[in-house]
Amino acid sequence: MDLSPTTSSSQSARLLLVQPTIAGALSLLPLFDDQRLAVEYELSTSHESAMRKLFLSSAPYHVVVCDTQLADIQNFLLLTHSRTFHPAVPFIVTAREAEHKSARRALHEGALDVIHAPLDAPLDQEQVVKTIRRALWHNRLRKLITQKETATAKYREHIAAYPHDQRMEDAFRRACEVVNTSLASMERSGVWFETGRNLSDIATGLEIQTRTQALIRLDAWRH
Repeated sequence: MDLSPTTSSSQSARLLLVQPTIAGALSLLPLFDDQRLAVEYELSTSHESAMRKLFLSSAPYHVVVCDTQLADIQNFLLLTHSRTFHPAVPFIVTAREAEHKSARRALHEGALDVIHAPLDAPLDQEQVVKTIRRALWHNRLRKLITQKETATAKYREHIAAYPHDQRMEDAFRRACEVVNTSLASMERSGVWFETGRNLSDIATGLEIQTRTQALIRLDAWRH
């Protein structure tokens, strides 16, 4: 029985960018080319196109970055659909100062973070990179949780039937080592905080912390 974690055929993460205009997208795309991100992106310029991509994509995106106005259509349908069918995929909204209230509601509806996209100034590249990297770590951590839960379930099922199978013991240990190695990599990256060693607690804490920081940044726009 194979307990090996699932690996992607590509080193790049898949990002869906949803913006109402090509001009708006062009302001973000150069930032996504930052070597620290290693993302491949697809672009949608309408609510309908974004819904089709979210529904019909052969595999979930690693992160969705969506304009607040498009996210707000039909009572945040894009956001609620993504959260319902792809709960491990972080949803980030881009917002201008005048969209403060909509961005705040998006966070309360389940968006992970906000990218400030001012009308009269360039985007803050470091903030954008930090936001996307944190979202990608969140996605990876949720996948680690699924991998560990799957490996544990397979291990318990197999050991119940074959209690003295040393090969399964070794396979389970290797699967756990993969998880621990990934956690150590996360810790070295600086995208880390203390909240206990339980993976679910870490993922929940990361999400709460990220959303709280986003709300603080939103409040700062008004000053």
